[in-house]
Amino acid sequence: MPYKNNKREGIEKWYHYENGNLALEASVLNDILHGDIKLYTKDGKLLALIKAENNKFISGKCSSDKALTSKDLEESNKYPYFESAINHLEVICIKSNSK
Repeated sequence: MPYKNNKREGIEKWYHYENGNLALEASVLNDILHGDIKLYTKDGKLLALIKAENNKFISGKCSSDKALTSKDLEESNKYPYFESAINHLEVICIKSNSK
């Protein structure tokens, strides 16, 4: 993750522990989420595309074309840790993909 003035800035990448495949790409500006977030399945397929502003999820869509509802996004924004919020959205999109 690149840093500018001791703050994260750029594209942050996370990888699946089990296989090393890309799990997430998130745009970070001044140490906060701001921009596109891409979630990937363990086998490398795009699972969801989410927009964030000032560390809050504002819109998103699962790869199944299911739009994330305001309720989905609000619930995710309540989690105190980013990882928990992302896990919540992953569960929603995985369920929508299996229908």
